[in-house]
Amino acid sequence: ERESALFHLYGALLGLCHEIAGFYRLPQAGTRRAEELLTREVLDAIAIPEMAELVELAHNRQTWLAQLLGAYNALYEPPRAPKKLKGDVTQPMILAVNLDAETESDLTREELESWRQHLKGLA
Repeated sequence: ERESALFHLYGALLGLCHEIAGFYRLPQAGTRRAEELLTREVLDAIAIPEMAELVELAHNRQTWLAQLLGAYNALYEPPRAPKKLKGDVTQPMILAVNLDAETESDLTREELESWRQHLKGLA
C-alpha cells in the first residue's frame, strides 16, 4: 500500500513537471524521471517560476518534496539485513533475510496524504 501510494505521488509529480516543461517547450519535456527536470541547470537555461519553486523544494532536504523523492528512490534499494553489533561467537554468522517480510516504514498515511495535498496545491 505504501509503495503504491509513493508510486502514484511520484507519477503525479512527474506529470506536473511534464506539463510545465511542455508549456515552456523545454528539451527535457519527455524525460522519464522528475529529478532530471528538477535541477539548477534547467533553471539556468530559462527562468520558470513554477519550476523554480519545485527545484527549491527538491533541493531542501527538510521539505515534503525532497522527502517524497528520497522515499521513492529508496523503493529501488535492495533489502538489507538490520545492522547488529558483534555478539556471541557461538551464534551463526550467516543469517537469512526474508524478502517477503514487511519492513517497518517511517512514513505514515498522514504524511503521504500531506504530500498529496502539497502536490495538489502546487498544481
